[in-house]
Amino acid sequence: MVNMRKFVLSHKLFWGFSRMIDLDEVEGIDEIIKQIHQALIAYLEKEELGVLVEKADIDKLHIHDETFGNILLSQEDKVFYICDHV
Repeated sequence: MVNMRKFVLSHKLFWGFSRMIDLDEVEGIDEIIKQIHQALIAYLEKEELGVLVEKADIDKLHIHDETFGNILLSQEDKVFYICDHV
């Protein structure tokens, strides 16, 4: 059984970019952020948006007020926002 959740960027340049992530394939929030970042970079490169690739800074991304345990136990239709601000 697949354990998917939707993650959406809440980012000044990339707001709304989203991907479904299989929680069985990650071990924590850092890996979720890494997967969404990799998907964003791949998308931007595919669309030849090199200037935006430089603006996609993973160091500023985080998920507010959630633990990995809460994400794992959440309803399948819950959406989580990955933010670039505090």
